[in-house]
This record gives sequence, C-alpha cells and structure tokens, in this order.
Amino acid sequence: MPARPTILVVNGRKVRQPVFVIGAPHSGVDLLARALKQAPGFHVTIGQPSVLSVVYAFARSPSIQRGRDEAAATVLRDAFAQAWQVTPASCRDCSPQCRAAGGVRGAASCAAERDITRYGDATPELMYCAEALLDAFGLYEQDNFDAGISSEMAGLRGHQRLDAALQFVVAFQRTYSLGFLVDTEPEHVLAQMKRVMPILHGRIARLIQGENADLAAATVVRVAVCHYLVGDDDREQFLAELRYAAGINPLRASRPATAS
Repeated sequence: MPARPTILVVNGRKVRQPVFVIGAPHSGVDLLARALKQAPGFHVTIGQPSVLSVVYAFARSPSIQRGRDEAAATVLRDAFAQAWQVTPASCRDCSPQCRAAGGVRGAASCAAERDITRYGDATPELMYCAEALLDAFGLYEQDNFDAGISSEMAGLRGHQRLDAALQFVVAFQRTYSLGFLVDTEPEHVLAQMKRVMPILHGRIARLIQGENADLAAATVVRVAVCHYLVGDDDREQFLAELRYAAGINPLRASRPATAS
C-alpha cells in the first residue's frame, strides 16, 4: 500500500509553504504570531486542540516518531489540516489564545476563507516537535516535487519529456522551502539532501537515453543540489547546465525556462 501524500489540502485548496513560528518562551514568539495572524492573507492558528494533542504525544514519547518519518508527517499533516479549517464549527471551537491574538470577539471568524493565501501555526508547544516538523517538511517537499514533475511530463516523450522535467527542477527551486533553512538548520538540510538525491537520480536516469544515462543523471542531480543550496536568479544558466549534463542539445530543447 503506497504511503499517504503529505501534501496539505485545506478549505479546498493546496497549502503551499506553510509558516511555523517556533521559539523558546519569552522569545517574542507571541508578538510575531499576533503580527502574522493579523497580516492580510495569513491564517495563523495558535493552540488548536488537534495540534496540541499531537504535540503532547510527541513530547511524552519522542520515540514514537523515530524511524517513522512518513507516519509522523501524516499525523502532523492531518492535525494542521483540521486546525486550519475555516467553518462555523471550527471557529466556535477555536482556542481562546488564538481568538485573542486575532482580536476576535463573539462568534466571528478571524479569517475569511476566500482571502486566505498562506497558512501557519504559532502554537508555543511546537518546540517540542520541531524535529518531526522538519522531517515532515522534507516529505512535504518531496510530494510536491513528485506531483509537479509528473504533471509537467504528462503526454510528452523522448527529449521533450526529459527537458520538461529539467525545466520543472529549475522552477521548483523558487518554492523549495528547505533552501531557506540552510543557514539555521544545515545538518537537517544536508540529511534531507542525502535522502533525496538517490531518489531524484533514479527518476532522472530513467528519462535519459544512452549507455551513460547513470553518469549523466548523477551530474544533473549534483548540479541541481548546488543551485538549491546556493541559489541565484539566473534561471537560464541553471537550465543550460542541467541540459548540458543531461546531453540535451539546446537547439532541440522544447522551450526556454519560464517563471513559476
């Protein structure tokens, strides 16, 4: 049975780049949470029961998440998917802390579902499951990557299929959240890259023709990882390097890189 995807769908829309505010007590987390909660387009929750139950479970028994990354990611995904629902019932059961931060009184909602563009959570207890959250981020990005690259390659063959995959790799760099964690969580990012590289290598190798497909795929993956960790804005150069590594003649490329 395949693992459940860690992509989040809330209120009928896919959640992209969720924001989690994690910090020690008296570090200003509450002030940042209040500011984000009242920012246009943000739906930030604080102390929702579905999230707290998972956080406390991880805090009481840290061993339940070790070696079970996919299961832990699924549990966290479901908890936040429930916490971020905007319905009369969910708003009625919202925590007092969350309602106070949003300046909400009575039965009103702190956010209009149609106006939400970003989701987040600033529950103070998140610090007890920070490791699980970071691992879930990696699986979340992998699922987003898998879904996106499959969509881009659908219906294409040969060099066009490979070139579409490479163009998606370039476009995905702009939304890759782990790239922003390099400075603060370098060990975690490197561990995630070590886990993902063989997976990406296998998928790219299947798209490259010829006896040197394995070597070409390895080069493509390493070039991509370098750009993801040390990003720049030259998307055309990034794509040109990937095409060269994959053995694609620029004259045969299907189309230039496009902004996502």
